[in-house]
Amino acid sequence: MTSFKDLRLKSAYDSDEDDVLGDFYIPALAKSIRYDRLAGFFSSSTLASAARGMADFIENDGKMRLVTSVKLSEEDKRAMQDGTSKPQKAIADAFLKELDMADNLQKDHVAALAWMISQGHLEIKIAIPDKNSLYHQKVGILYDSENQRITFSGSINESRSAWKENVEEFKVFCDWKPGQEAYGDMDSKTFEKFWSGSAKNTQTIDLPTAGKEHLLGMAPSTKKEAADGIREFILRPYQCEAVDKWRENDRRGILGMATGTGKTKTAVACIDEVFELHKDMACLVVIACPTKHLINQWAEEFRNKKYRVEKAYESVNWRKNLAEMPYKINNNIIKNLIIITTHDTFSGKKFIELIKECKAKSVVIVDEVHGAGAKKIRRGLLNNYQYRLGLSATPKRHYDEVGTGIVFDYFGGVVFEYGLDKAIKYGYAAQYKFFPRVTYLTTKEMTTYLKISKQIAIEKNKPTPDVKKIEGLQFRRSGIAKSAANKIDELENILEEMDRYDHCLIYCANTQQI
Repeated sequence: MTSFKDLRLKSAYDSDEDDVLGDFYIPALAKSIRYDRLAGFFSSSTLASAARGMADFIENDGKMRLVTSVKLSEEDKRAMQDGTSKPQKAIADAFLKELDMADNLQKDHVAALAWMISQGHLEIKIAIPDKNSLYHQKVGILYDSENQRITFSGSINESRSAWKENVEEFKVFCDWKPGQEAYGDMDSKTFEKFWSGSAKNTQTIDLPTAGKEHLLGMAPSTKKEAADGIREFILRPYQCEAVDKWRENDRRGILGMATGTGKTKTAVACIDEVFELHKDMACLVVIACPTKHLINQWAEEFRNKKYRVEKAYESVNWRKNLAEMPYKINNNIIKNLIIITTHDTFSGKKFIELIKECKAKSVVIVDEVHGAGAKKIRRGLLNNYQYRLGLSATPKRHYDEVGTGIVFDYFGGVVFEYGLDKAIKYGYAAQYKFFPRVTYLTTKEMTTYLKISKQIAIEKNKPTPDVKKIEGLQFRRSGIAKSAANKIDELENILEEMDRYDHCLIYCANTQQI
C-alpha cells in the first residue's frame, strides 16, 4: 500500500476547472485505511458516490465513520417537534424510502457499504438539527497506513451531483506539509463534536435499527464480492463524460476511444441508462461485433445483470431461439432483451426482417463501427433503432470516404474522443515503446502494387473520376502492404529475439495471415 505522499494533491479544488472525483477523491480513498465524513444530507446517490473509489478502501480493510442527515417531510418534522412521533421511526422511514428509490447501479454500491456495516467497517450516525436550522457540515478526513492525514472542507457534499455535476469548491490540508497540521486538527475536532453528539444545535443518533437491518439484508457475503461489485459498475471519469456526451446528443453518437480504455463498459452503462429510462416497458438492444469470439466477451459483461441475453450467429440456431421474440417484446412479455451478433448476421436478410417486426424502443451498438461502412454491413443500419452507439478506436474508414460518411451520418458523428495519448498521460494505459521493423514487398507484390497505383493515377486524372472505383483500388493496394509475405519472416526474427512469449499480442490483417 502506498502513502498519501505519493499523491499529487492541490491545496484547493474547483469543479469548474478540476476533475474533483478522478483527481482527488478516488485516488485518496484508494490509499486510505480510515475515513471520517460529515455530509449534509443522505440520499441513495450519497452512498453510491461514497462507494466510488471505495473498492481499494475495502481491500485495505478501511474503516469509515459517516455523519449525515435524511430528508424529512414537514409533517415528520412537526410530529417530532410535537412529540407525536419518535425521531427514530421518522428517520428510519425516510432512510428506507431513499433506498427504495435507488436505481440498479446505486443499489450495487449500497450493497458494498452494507457489507462494510455488517463487518464493522462502516458506522453511520444521523444528524438532527434544531427546528430552525439545517445540518450543512461538509468535512472529510482521510488517514493512510502511516497515519498521515488529509482533510478537506468546503461546499462539496457526499452525492453524485456534488462530485460529478455541481460547481463545487473545497480546500485540502495535508499534515506533512508545513503549517497545515493545525487546519487538519480543526477539521478533526469538528468531526468528533458531531460524532460524539456534543454539538450545541444538532442532535446525533445512531442509524435506526430498521434502516440498518434493511441495509444488512443487501450485503454480499465476502469482502471480495463487495470490492468486485464496486469495481464492476464504477466508471472512470472520462467514461462518465462519454456517456454524458452520448446522452446530450439524443443518445446517438460514436465514441472514439483508444483500445484498452473501456469502450465496452462505457457501452454497458449506456444500456443500463436506456433500460432505466424505459423501465416500465420492453426494450431491445442489438450489439453487433466483427467476430464470434467477441460475442462471448460481450456476453460476459452482462453476467451479473438481470437482462436476457441471446447470441445470434450462423453456428447457433438463432432463428429458432428468437422466432417468438418480436411477439414477446411487442407485448411486453420480455422486458430487457440484449441480442449479441456478428456484423455478418446483423446485416443479413433474416435478421433485418426480425428486427423490423419489433415495435419496442431499441438500441443498436456497433463495435468496431468503422466496419459498418462496408457495403454489405451497412444494410443493417436500420431506421428502426431509436438509440445508436458506435464504438471504435479509429472511426474513420481508410480510403473510403463514402463508407465513413454513411457511418457518421447514421450514428450522429463522433461525440466523444479519448486517444491513447490521454490514456497514458492520466495513467489509464501503460506507457509503451515503439520499435518499427522495416520489411519489403516481394517482386510479385511490388508489380501488382505499382499496377494498381497506375490505375488509381489514371482514374484520378479523368475529367470526372469514379470515386468509388478509386476507393476500391486504394483498398486493394493497402491490402497488399498489410498482407506482405515478408512480414512473416520478420515476425520469426522478432520472436527469436524475445525471451518469453506470455502477454504477447500479435495483430493480423486477415484470416489468411492468422
